[in-house]
Amino acid sequence: MACSPALNWREVRLPSGGFSGLLPCKAEASERVVELAGTSVRMAQLSCTVDGATYALVEARVPDTTRATAALAHWRLAAFQNVKASVPVEAGLKVAGVVGSVQLLSATGQHPGGGALAIQAAWWAVSPHLYHAAVYSPPQVSARTLQEVHESFFGGLKVVAP
Repeated sequence: MACSPALNWREVRLPSGGFSGLLPCKAEASERVVELAGTSVRMAQLSCTVDGATYALVEARVPDTTRATAALAHWRLAAFQNVKASVPVEAGLKVAGVVGSVQLLSATGQHPGGGALAIQAAWWAVSPHLYHAAVYSPPQVSARTLQEVHESFFGGLKVVAP
């Protein structure tokens, strides 16, 4: 995947202007309102799919910042439940502009259309915003390729002042 000619890494910025990252293909933008821990939240997403892997960068603004921790926990749980994921393995991740480590979770699950799915996903908050970055890929991708994708995709995440 990472050394594939199909990958053309480019920097993208989410609508608030406060979060940017690298995507390996032309981004498609979408927005929707979801319920997170009893709070309606508008989510903006940039995503693309190439070589069987989907890359997503998502941000949400929590109207009540006292609900941010609960909303983030609900978001993580719902994301893994939606793909019937195994218990995730946790690691730390450094994101430029974020104080401290970000939670990076890896798991295997099931693609909504059927078939196995490998997930690497991170969530964090910089109040009042919640952020999410994820790669959903076929599980047979080599460890070397995953490392290269990890370095490009997760290494390119930045939170900046909007």
